[in-house]
Amino acid sequence: MQFSTTIRMLATALVASIFVTACGGDDPGGPSDAATLSGVVTTPAGVAVEGASVSIGSATATTGADGGYQLQNLSVGSVTMMRSAEGFEPRTESLILAAGSNTR
Repeated sequence: MQFSTTIRMLATALVASIFVTACGGDDPGGPSDAATLSGVVTTPAGVAVEGASVSIGSATATTGADGGYQLQNLSVGSVTMMRSAEGFEPRTESLILAAGSNTR
């Protein structure tokens, strides 16, 4: 009886390790938790601001003619976003980013 119990335990361990490997458990080469933030910088009147700088940490984007920006490969969690543009007071805002796409 001892022999069959040991084989059963080994078979269970093998199946579990195959399942974890197939699902990417503890795989350092697997997908990482990263966030993307996109949005539009506007004046208080709602006019798009072209050429504004938007940054989170070392990630920086400059807005286009439509005021739009996108920052990619950001860390998830609490971050501080900084926005600045010529003729406007710089602004900072605390955000909480989730993995995947975030819109502001």
